[in-house]
Amino acid sequence: MKNILFISSILLALVNLGFFIYGFHEVSLLSNTIKSECRQYFKYNVGVLSAFGLSIVVAISYICCSNFLSNIFYTLNAFALCTLAIHRYVKTDVLCDYKCEMKCGDLVKLGNNVEGFFIADLSIIAITVLYLLFIIFRKLFSCCDE
Repeated sequence: MKNILFISSILLALVNLGFFIYGFHEVSLLSNTIKSECRQYFKYNVGVLSAFGLSIVVAISYICCSNFLSNIFYTLNAFALCTLAIHRYVKTDVLCDYKCEMKCGDLVKLGNNVEGFFIADLSIIAITVLYLLFIIFRKLFSCCDE
């Protein structure tokens, strides 16, 4: 089980490292041009990008320590990413309303890319959870084969 979470954390870290670099490069380009209608959405995207950085910390934790604490970090990271993705999906129209969409096209493009990376993250997490469930069920039902 430890190897599965380790591999999953490495995959999450690689995906999120790429987006972390891309996202903060875009944020640095956009930071001086953000209009007041988009300031809240800008701050929200910076916060989400920072959350992507947590995956990198989790992977480093597995590489350096690989202990029970790393498993807790992975679980918290997966929960945070899932919660943020659901929040973003539910509140998309509130986060960036019509005025924001019309005045901050580059920021909207960054936000759309954030959604793409959430899909990648959630896919990795879902595959990991399904595989862990498969292992658990296989162990549970292997005792019944005797």
